Amino acid sequence: MITKDEYLLRNFSKIKHKKWELFVITRILHLLDDPDIEYVCQQYVKVKGNKHYLTDLCFPSLKLYYEIDEGQHGEEQHLDDDKIRQREILEATDWVEKRVRVFDSNDRKLGRDLNEVIEEVDKFIAYVKERKNKFEESSGKKITWDYKNKFNPKIYIETGSIDVKNNIVFLNA
Repeated sequence: MITKDEYLLRNFSKIKHKKWELFVITRILHLLDDPDIEYVCQQYVKVKGNKHYLTDLCFPSLKLYYEIDEGQHGEEQHLDDDKIRQREILEATDWVEKRVRVFDSNDRKLGRDLNEVIEEVDKFIAYVKERKNKFEESSGKKITWDYKNKFNPKIYIETGSIDVKNNIVFLNA
């Protein structure tokens, strides 16, 4: 099994060819600076109809994912597809979706002003911190990322059930 450090570093390789996505995600993770919040880049989410989606940045323990909308998301058909995608992911996981638009509304080929994106991303970081605090207060338990046991099948065998809403993962399929 790979170490948590190696896992974290490999996550960035999934997005190395998407400059905006890489910028936004690394900003979030560096400023969030919380090793107890699990995150996944390009989280695979299986939905009804033998379909799946990849979320740009997912925080499974917070039931939250973040989408970085580049130019194609401004097209009318893509907007409709995004609504369907959001609904299907919600039905499969009960996760909340948040989004940031990184393209210029007047010209989808251009990026937004970097300071505008930074301001919006920083608001999302504050939202993540607040959400973690609310989850901990309501459950009475501290959220921790137990990477070592994340892939341990004995945990699921002992409970006798597996539910996608519990973010069950296996090291090998």
